[in-house]
Amino acid sequence: MLPGKAIWLYGNPITSAPQAEFNVYDGYQQKERSLLNFCSYNYLGYSCHPEVITEVQKTTGKYGTGAVSAPLLSGYL
Repeated sequence: MLPGKAIWLYGNPITSAPQAEFNVYDGYQQKERSLLNFCSYNYLGYSCHPEVITEVQKTTGKYGTGAVSAPLLSGYL
């Protein structure tokens, strides 16, 4: 990205964790802006809460993780 040439086709990059309020870099105004988040599953900011992070780490360590999809796309076992 060159100074003064910041243009993104699909939106501006997020520069903070996607909580209830998050920061994006506005390429048109050449500065960071704070916006309210109504567009993700984390609009309440729970994914950044320390207790949630700790429990997810413990659960993932115990059960693991994997790539899954909706039954419409991947079928039924």
